[in-house]
Amino acid sequence: MESTLFNISSGSDLISPYQYPSKYFDRLLSDVINHPYPPVPAKLDMSKRIFELTMRPELPFTIVCGYLALIAFLNKRQDGKNRMKGPWWNAALLLHNIILAVYSGWTFLGTGPATIDYFLRGYQAAGVPGLVHNFCDSSMALWDAVLARYTYVFYLSKFWEILDTLILIGKGKKASLLQEYHHAVRTFGAILTVWSGMRYESPAAWLFVVLNSLVHTIMYTYYALSVVHIPVPGVLKRSLTKIQIAQFVIGGSLGALTLLLRLPKELGEKFEWQPVLASHPFASDRLGQGFQEDFCLHTPGQKVTVLGGVGYLIPLTGLFVSFYIQAYQRKINQKRLSVNSTGKKVSVENHYKNKKD
Repeated sequence: MESTLFNISSGSDLISPYQYPSKYFDRLLSDVINHPYPPVPAKLDMSKRIFELTMRPELPFTIVCGYLALIAFLNKRQDGKNRMKGPWWNAALLLHNIILAVYSGWTFLGTGPATIDYFLRGYQAAGVPGLVHNFCDSSMALWDAVLARYTYVFYLSKFWEILDTLILIGKGKKASLLQEYHHAVRTFGAILTVWSGMRYESPAAWLFVVLNSLVHTIMYTYYALSVVHIPVPGVLKRSLTKIQIAQFVIGGSLGALTLLLRLPKELGEKFEWQPVLASHPFASDRLGQGFQEDFCLHTPGQKVTVLGGVGYLIPLTGLFVSFYIQAYQRKINQKRLSVNSTGKKVSVENHYKNKKD
C-alpha cells in the first residue's frame, strides 16, 4: 500500500483513514497518548521528573479551564472601576511589560538568526531539496541544538502572559470578544499548541516561537513605553494589529505547508543528512509510533499539533481582521465628523459644540 500523508503504521502495515477509519483513529489516539516524553532540552538545568511533570497534559488543561472560569466570573462582576491606580501599580505594569519585552527579544535573537542560517545552509548545500529538509528539520539538528530549549521556556512564558487579561479587568475594562479569545481562549490555543509542539517535538514549532517572539518584542515594548507616557510613532501604534494579522497568516500558511511536504530523496554530496530514525534519542521508540520518515511531519502527534495550531489561528485571524476593519471605519467616521458644513476642518468636539449652538 502506498504511503499517504495521514497514513500511520501498525507494525509493518500502514493504516489508511479512508479504508479503515475506526482502526485508524484508535491507532492515532493511541500513538498520540502513548508517545514517549521528549528528553530534557540541552542546557536546561532541571530534573527529568520535573520536566516530564510540566509536559503532562493535566497541567495546561487545568490552568486553561481554571483561567477561563475566572475570566468569566470577573467579567460578569465588572463595575468599570479602575483598581490599578497609583505609582506602585504603574511600576508593576511597567515591570510586567519590560519582562515580556526583554524575554521575547531574547527568544527571537536566540531562534530567528539560527533558524534562517539553518535554512540557508540547507539551500547552499543541496538547493531546494536541502532547503526542504532543513525547513522540516529532518535530522532534528535545529531542534536539538536550539529549538527544544527555547520552545520549552516559550511554553512556560505563556502562563505569565495570562496576567494581560487580568490587568485589563483590574483597570475596569470588560474583556471583549477579541480579548476573551486572544487572551483567554489563547490559553486553549497558544498554550496548548506550544505544549503540543514541545511534547511531540514538532519541526513546525519554530513558526510559533520565532514569529510570535518577534511580534511580542514590538508589542510589549510599545506597552512599556505607553505606561511611562513616552511618545511612540503613530505608525507603530497603527501597525500593531496589521503585524499580528501578518503573523497569523504567515505562520498558519507555512504550518499548513508542513502537512503537505514530502522529503526529497536526492540530495547533493555536500548535504550532511542522517534520517531522524538513526540520530534521535527516541528513534527506536518511534518505530512503533506511526513514524513516517518521508514526510515533513514524522509522527501523528506532530500532525495533530499543526492541525490544532492552524485551526486555532483561523478564527483568531478573522477576529483581528474584524477588529481592524471596525477601527478603520471608526477613523473614517471621525474624519467625516471633523468637517463642518462649510467644508472647513474642525475638531470633533467643536463639531458637536457648533451643532448645539
